[in-house]
Order: sequence, then C-alpha cells, then structure tokens
Amino acid sequence: MQGIVTGIGNLSKLSYFDTSFNNLNLDLSFGFSPLFQLDVFNVHSCKISAVFPQWLRNQTQISGLDLSYTGISGQLPKWLWNMTSIRYLQLSGNQLTGLLPSHVVCDGCNLDTFLELREIIKGITEVFGGTEGIHSMIDLSSNHLVGKIPEEITNISKLMALNLSNNRLTGEIPKEIGNLKLLESLDLSNNNLSGTIPQSLSVLSWLSSLNLSNNKLYGPIPTGSQLQILDDPSIYAGNSGLCGFPLTDVCSKTHSPRNSTDVDNSAGGDDVEEDDKHDKMWFYLVIMSGVATGFWVVIGTLVVKESWRRSYFRFVEETADRIYVWFKVRVMNRLQNRLQD
Repeated sequence: MQGIVTGIGNLSKLSYFDTSFNNLNLDLSFGFSPLFQLDVFNVHSCKISAVFPQWLRNQTQISGLDLSYTGISGQLPKWLWNMTSIRYLQLSGNQLTGLLPSHVVCDGCNLDTFLELREIIKGITEVFGGTEGIHSMIDLSSNHLVGKIPEEITNISKLMALNLSNNRLTGEIPKEIGNLKLLESLDLSNNNLSGTIPQSLSVLSWLSSLNLSNNKLYGPIPTGSQLQILDDPSIYAGNSGLCGFPLTDVCSKTHSPRNSTDVDNSAGGDDVEEDDKHDKMWFYLVIMSGVATGFWVVIGTLVVKESWRRSYFRFVEETADRIYVWFKVRVMNRLQNRLQD
C-alpha cells in the first residue's frame, strides 16, 4: 500500500493506529494536534516527519510506540523518557543522534510496570497478558547514538529485550547488567564498546539471544550455565582480544590444579585405580537412589497438597509464556534483518 494519509487528527475515538510495513506518507505536520489519545502507534517503514513527532508528547496513554525506519533524525527528546505509559519502544533504523540518556530508567520507571503489551508484527496485533512486567523492550538500534551505556539502564528490572546495536556507543558494558534478571535478548553489536565482558552476564538464566560482535572487547569470556548454551562463536566475532569458549583462542593459564595433586603411579598405582572404581560405583548408586527418592517425594507431594500442585502448574504456564515471547522476539529480529537487507 502506498500514498498519502491525511485527516486522521479528527478521529477523536482513535486508540489503535497501525500502518506498518507500507509505503505511506503520513501528513503529520509540525502543527498537528490530534483529538485522540492513542494506545498503540505503529508506523514502521512509513514516512511521518523529519524530526521526532512533538505531538506524541501529549499522548499520555500510549503503551506501544514503533517509529522504526520512518526517517526521523535529530536528538531523542527528554520528555520521551517521562512517558511512563510506554511499555514497548521501537526506534531502530533512523538517524537519531546524541547521547543515550541516563534518565531512560525512571521517572516512574517506564517499561517497568507492564500489564499488557500489544506487539505488532506485519500488521497483526497479538496481545500478551500475564505476569506483570515481563514483556518490555527497548530497541534503539541502527541510529547514530554516542557515549556510554548508562548504568541506570540496569535498573529496569523487568526489561526483556535490549537492542542498542549499530550505533557509536563507547565505554564498557555496565557491570550491573546481571541485574536484568528477565533479559532474554541482548544485542550490543557493531559499536565501539571496550573493556571486559561483565561476569554478571553469566547469571542471566533467561538469556537466549546474545550478540556482542564487532566491538573492542577483550579478556576471557565469562563462564556460566547459560553462556555455555550460547555456543555460536559469531556472537563474539570482531573482538580480537577475547578468548575462551566458544572461541578457538584459549586463555593463557599460569597454574593447573592438577600439577599439585598428581598420583605417583610408581607406588601403588594399581591399588589407587581399583579404589577409584569402587568409589565411582558407590557414587553412582547414591546419585540414582537420591534421584528416585526425590522424584517420588515431589510427585507424592503434588498429589496430596493441592496448593503445591497449583503453584507447580502455574510455574509451568509462566515458563511456557516466556518461551512463547522469546519466539516472538526472534521473529521480530528476523523481520528487521530482512528489512535491512
């Protein structure tokens, strides 16, 4: 669909506006002063104005805002971060400049009290309800933002996805990045970030998508159960100073614990080996009996105690919701990559 859209300012009851992925030119001039209060404004890939729309400042009820690839330029307005109703923010693929504001965090903790998110994918609205504060996203990728990543951004405890890729950011990754306990997607690629990767990144148990490529990071890649799953070397590519799994560059070691505990095989080596076999057998027997006992204790408790049973199934449902949202984030990332290609 293409053409010029006019006259929308008179639609006093308009609350949801979505013209995404169309070649439309919206007549929203400097003096545009609509009568409506929007809940969602999604104009991805449309043309709206040369600068950030000032009339949005008065949209006090808006929860979803997507101005990606609309051609806007200039600095991000400070009032944007005071709009505490916003839960979903997409500003990627524009010509926005200036520093990444440190007050992105709070004046009411925007993006931190989510009740419902309307996520727009190719014009289809999907409403995610459920656990408070889970589905929050900030995407400022593919702009011209400079400066450091503000440490305050790690205070948005309910943030689920953060994309600051393809900017000109410098400095280090905030040490407190591990405070974002619900973070599932983090993309800081194609910047000028330096320093080491914070160890706290390894404690993000929900992190399933990571890209730190093409920066100036150095040192060992942190180890942790979740980072061990993210075994694609390309997510660290373009950082010549990094070492450790999953890269082929092994970090240098000054001491090996095994050197001080080697067994003297010339005296009783066979006896030690035999003892090891018995120890392993007893170890596995204890583990197997413990697993079996624990399994039946849990199952029996769920059968007898109704409150525990409800809590268990609530946990399963919430986990399924997280997986579903993760899938949607991946879909949106792929759509953006296709648009950029």
